[in-house]
Parts: sequence; C-alpha cells; structure tokens
Amino acid sequence: MSELSERLAALSPAKRALLDTARARPAPIQPLGTDTAPLSFEQRRLWFVHRLAPGTAAYTIPFAYRLRGALDTAALERAQAELVRRHAALRTTFADGPGGEAVQRVRPDAGFALERLDLRALPAAEREAKCRRAGAAFVRRPFDLAHGPLFRVLLVALDEQEHVLAQAVHHLVADGASQRILLEELGALYAGAPLPAPPAQLADFAAWQRRHLTDAALAAEADYWRRELAAAPHALEVPPDRPRPAAPSLAGAKEPLQVPADVADALRALARAEGTSLFTVLLAAFAALLQRCTGEEAFLVGTAAEGRTRPEIERAVGFFANTLPLRARVEGDPDARALVRRLHRAVRGAHDHPRLPFDRMVELAGVRRDPARAPLVQVMFLLNEAAAPALRLPGVAAEQVLVDAGASAFDLALGMEERAEGLYGELQYATELYLPATAARLARRYEAALAAFARHPDVPLSRLPLVGGDERRQALAWGRGAPAPAAASTLHGLFAAQA
Repeated sequence: MSELSERLAALSPAKRALLDTARARPAPIQPLGTDTAPLSFEQRRLWFVHRLAPGTAAYTIPFAYRLRGALDTAALERAQAELVRRHAALRTTFADGPGGEAVQRVRPDAGFALERLDLRALPAAEREAKCRRAGAAFVRRPFDLAHGPLFRVLLVALDEQEHVLAQAVHHLVADGASQRILLEELGALYAGAPLPAPPAQLADFAAWQRRHLTDAALAAEADYWRRELAAAPHALEVPPDRPRPAAPSLAGAKEPLQVPADVADALRALARAEGTSLFTVLLAAFAALLQRCTGEEAFLVGTAAEGRTRPEIERAVGFFANTLPLRARVEGDPDARALVRRLHRAVRGAHDHPRLPFDRMVELAGVRRDPARAPLVQVMFLLNEAAAPALRLPGVAAEQVLVDAGASAFDLALGMEERAEGLYGELQYATELYLPATAARLARRYEAALAAFARHPDVPLSRLPLVGGDERRQALAWGRGAPAPAAASTLHGLFAAQA
C-alpha cells in the first residue's frame, strides 16, 4: 500500500465523506476564450419553443420606471452601455449550428444606442396617451434572435423633470434574477461607482454545463424525478371560456391582485408554525383554488429554480432558471395545515433536485408532445420573496410601473411579490382561453383563498369560503360551455393599454 493509500485509509468517516464530496464537485467555470458556445439545457428548450412561435412576446422580460427629477440622460446612456459591455449575454445572438444544433455567439462590444422618444412638445393629455402606445409597442416588438440586439432600452421624455424608462430583454439571455442585477448595477453605474467584472458569463456556463452535468452526474436527480412523476397527470385545465386552439399564439394579459398586510402576516405565521416557507403556504392556497375550480385532486403546478448554484454566476446576467413541476395532492379533503405539510414535502424534494433539465423530466414522465399546450406544466406559480430592488438614481425618484407584454407562455401563471403593504400579485393568462372577467374572478378567488387560509387553517378545504355559492354555480355552468358574461379588463398601468 502506498503512503497516499495509507493516509486515505486512515481518514475518519466524516473526513472521507468530505473528500468524496470534493471529488464529486464539478470543476470551476472557466472563461471560454471564444465567441461561440453551445446552448445550455435551459436555452435549448426555449430556443425550440421560440421557433414554433417566433413573433411572440411571451419570452420577453419587460420592466419600466417613471423617473421624476433632474435626470442626466447622458449618464444614463453611459450606464446602460456599460451594462452591455459587462454582460456578454446582452450581446449574444443565436443561430443554427452544425448538425442542426443551435449555437450562441457573443458579438464584440460595438456600442449601445438608447432608443429615445421626446414628447415634451405635446399637450399633457396627448403625452400620456402617446407614451402608453409607444411603450406597449416597445415591449411587444419581436426580437431578432439571429441579429439582435436581445436587450433594448427606451427613454421617453414627458417634460424636463419627468421621464419613463423601459427595458426589454429576451428570456434566452436573462431571467428574473438578471432583472434584479440589471437594476442594481444600473443605479451604481449611473452614480459612477466601479463594479468588479463577473467571474463567468452565460456562454461560459453553457459550455461548462454540457461538459460536467452529464447523465451520470445527474443520475440521482433523474431517479428522484422518475419516482415523483410516476403516474402524474400530464395536463391541468381550468375550464376555459373558449376552445383551446390547435396552435396557440401565446397571446396573454395580466390581472393584478392585492393581499393586505394583516392577511400576509397571518400567512407568514402559518408558515412558521408548520416549519415551512411563505412560498409553500401561498402555493397550497393556489392548489386549493385549482382543486375547487377543476375538481382534480392530484395535479402538477410548475415553479422556477434560479439555477445559480455556482458562485461564478451569482452576479451574471443570463438564463439559468429551470422549471420544476410540483405535485399537488389534495385528496381526502385536508385542512390548510395538512395541505401545507403535503406541499412542503414536494417543494423541499424539488429544490433538493433542481438541476435535471426540464426537457429530461418531460421524457421521464412519458409526456406525448402536444402543440396545443405546454408539456407537463400548464399552470405556474412564482414568488419573489423580496420585491424588485428600487432603481436608485441620485436626484431622481423612480417609481416602478406595470408592464404588460401582451403574452403568456402558459395557460395561467401566478406571480406573487412581498411588499411592505402586504402581498402583490399578477395573474398572467392566455387570452385565447380566458376572458378578462374570468381572470378577474380567479384573482378575487385567490385573494379569498389566502384570507381563508389565514383565518381558518384548521377547517377542511371543502368548508372554506373560497368561492360563493352563486359564483360557483356560474363557474360550473361556464365549464360546461355556457358563455361567460363579458367585462372590461381591470388592467391598468403605464404600458397596459393596447398599442
């Protein structure tokens, strides 16, 4: 036996486990040194979907702020240009590569052009209307993946002391965490603060992922998802107002909802009492509503894992998120506490196994692809546990405004956000399936479900006042094909109006 072998044999079980863990840990992400890279697993899935509906804005991430004060527009443009220089993802384009496999290419830093619209000469009423139309057109304009850019910024001048700043970025090169990074860094760069370069870029991660996250490395995760998805239902459909089209356009809209602070506090207390997270409690209430609306007792609801499991990409702009299907079991008429405990196990298991690509999960579940609906998951639930960071520009007050890209990649997607005044949410819905009045009713029912969970956590779900009797009878009638009454959309905000 060699000296090294003797030393290894003499290690305690705990030290041997640490050594085995270190051996299993993938190598660090290194810069590629080239402008061409393969797509990551997550990008490859989105690239395929985009090819089916290339003109959609369903994969546009938009956000906007109203700025009041003495804005230095030159400093703002320099800061935006520096963001593009720092983050190669914002200079990336996509094309078909050898063997039909798509590749991503990073363009050299060729400068950045801020789109501008000056409305200062117009009367005040006309300025707002023109701004709404221009903003809607801006966030809904399709991206050209082959030529770029996939990140664009619009600055609208309303008067000397008021502007609107809108940004749009394609999901192939960014995710929700990227939005936070862009806002934080924009404020720092506008103020002239130096920032360290990101250790790795999106393309570096994609190449690293292809080398190191092999089938063998992901075998344990594949085993988990194979068990979790065994016999799981592949479709969940809240009764629609209109027949499902064979080839959806992914057109969509948003319905806002609000949960007061006292209800939010009670929901947090319920989470603490059950040893779980606010996310799980909010998801359980959503599952209770879905069960009430569909009659299904077992179904899948999707969520997203950030996917930033490596320190090199914690501050990188890019698409790293992965979709995780959460199995909700609502059989047996549990109370809120029992349902929260069931969902806690599903959420913990999913977040302990976040790396298996969603496409691989679809394969493991044996899903037959259907162009009429998203595979495996048609309903999504997300929680931003901290509100989007305030855009901080010296001498300028920035107020976030609602942005609606007019699209939805899923039948329904409920996004919640914690705020000082309680919880805020947006229910995104496919307009080819649901009328605005139906989306508004679903949002109000969810608000009622959360209030019921907060006040009556020990009452069986069947007895919770999630839906009033008359409304429930109407919902069942609509589910059988009766027309729902028309109603005006309750969407409001700067860019909510149709172009």
